[in-house]
Amino acid sequence: MVLADAGYWHQEQMENIVGRGIQVLIPPDAATRKGARPGWDGGPYAFMRRVLATEHGGGLYRKRQALVERRVSP
Repeated sequence: MVLADAGYWHQEQMENIVGRGIQVLIPPDAATRKGARPGWDGGPYAFMRRVLATEHGGGLYRKRQALVERRVSP
């Protein structure tokens, strides 16, 4: 499974990864964005938003933050 933040959204690369049987969870929009990007509606954008809005999808994505952005105390 690939878990990444919105900055890594690249539809063609994501389709290639999915084509190899690997699941991808990458939000099309940054958490700070209000609403969808202009022209980024429907199709894979809407699908990914729906997946990440589920309890399972959201839970998996939250694990990404703990794994990747782990904070180390001094």
